[in-house]
Amino acid sequence: MTDEQKDIINKHGREAYHARKEAKKPMSAEQKSEKVKQTKRAYRHRIKDIRSNTLHHDSIAMENPKFEPKLIFPPPSNKPLNAPGDPGHKRYFYLNSSSRRS
Repeated sequence: MTDEQKDIINKHGREAYHARKEAKKPMSAEQKSEKVKQTKRAYRHRIKDIRSNTLHHDSIAMENPKFEPKLIFPPPSNKPLNAPGDPGHKRYFYLNSSSRRS
């Protein structure tokens, strides 16, 4: 490596060192409070985004590997259905409230 190359590398190293040193300078109270506000705001936004994209554990949209569908209605019985002409058929009569007389 030539002396010129070493000088270039050293120069870049010095510039990087001074840039890091400048970033660590003490801040005023106003600057600190502003930075804290920005950090809190960014944190709240991150949490809000996470919560908006996360389902509640009781949500029906949540995938449940143990889910087994259950029948709501019982299966039909083997009894024959009664037609209106059969003697076992019950007839119901309903009276509308408008057709009743007091």
